[in-house]
Amino acid sequence: MKGKIVRRVNIRTGPGKRFKSLGTVQVGRVLEFEKRVEGEALDGINLWYLLRNNQGKKQYYWAGAIDVEID
Repeated sequence: MKGKIVRRVNIRTGPGKRFKSLGTVQVGRVLEFEKRVEGEALDGINLWYLLRNNQGKKQYYWAGAIDVEID
């Protein structure tokens, strides 16, 4: 599923606000996500999107910053 970043968002090591940040993604970027994951709620939203980087490591993106278009 593709998602467009609509708010600057931190890339995290786990599905929640207490996990380590791996950097940020700027508004307007489109990413291809692997799946949706339920995790810790941030601003009342507990849905996160999983993407694996080039090394196969998991990266999580908060759903409140993403407009998703399911293929």
